Amino acid sequence: MDETYSTLCAVLDIERPPLTEARKRARQRKDKVSSKPLDELTVEDVMDKPPLMELRCESCGEANQFEMPGIYISPKHPKDRFCIGGDISCPSCDSLGPFEAGNMGLMAITAELLKYNVAVSQGVKYRGPIQFLIASLHNGRLVSPRTAVQEYRRRVERDPDSVPDWLGLGNIYVHIGSRKLAAVCFGKCLALEPACAEAALSLAKIRLDGGDPGGAFKLLHDAWRLHDQWRFHRLKESSPEDFTWDFVDLYNTFARKLGEPKLSMPEREPASVGGGKVGRNAPCLCGSGKKYKKCCGAV
Repeated sequence: MDETYSTLCAVLDIERPPLTEARKRARQRKDKVSSKPLDELTVEDVMDKPPLMELRCESCGEANQFEMPGIYISPKHPKDRFCIGGDISCPSCDSLGPFEAGNMGLMAITAELLKYNVAVSQGVKYRGPIQFLIASLHNGRLVSPRTAVQEYRRRVERDPDSVPDWLGLGNIYVHIGSRKLAAVCFGKCLALEPACAEAALSLAKIRLDGGDPGGAFKLLHDAWRLHDQWRFHRLKESSPEDFTWDFVDLYNTFARKLGEPKLSMPEREPASVGGGKVGRNAPCLCGSGKKYKKCCGAV
């Protein structure tokens, strides 16, 4: 609250009697609360420490202080509330959420939004937890991250055996940094449909990020044994062939590091351009700047 009030006073360039007490409390806590006008604030003034906020766990009802996780907002849906992301767990019951912000939490987010505005006004990159994201549902409708999470949660509650909806929920959790919850969703997919290659690949990447390359490779190995039965539910910007090549590429990366046999696949056909072919030494069509043979045409 002190930080929010101080930041508001700085933005409005005003002095109020309670501001003196707020600064005094900040000095006692050895915090850094700025009294500069907005046009004099720097990134160091407003991003000197991770902000704290109070969140209430919906599982047990207890409120606790957290280092502010990712706060995801849709710029195209201003009436929708923010979505709380990140890998956080309740210290009272160990639940992974969901969490809601009370009045004090909203104050902390207000202060952080002001910090974002300071960074923008200074023309520098914002380094805090505020993130802007637009989510896409299964039918292509664009919604806020909060609406996407709520929609897929309702769907899996109505139909706990719906692999596409568990997959969609897991994908949204990945995008908002809630990788532990995403792992739960992808695990549900594989329990219901072992040949769900999309879930296997996503879960393998989470295992890799978590420092478990052996577990990640096992997921890919088990999934590849069922590749003749693969079904796809959420492919949008790539084809099954492209997905398979991405899968094989990651599999072989693991295999090389772990000393396991690699998968062999026939060479990809060069992509067509105006009825012709892209040369293997020509720039790749995806715009990466790499040669085609080292990018989309890589074996």
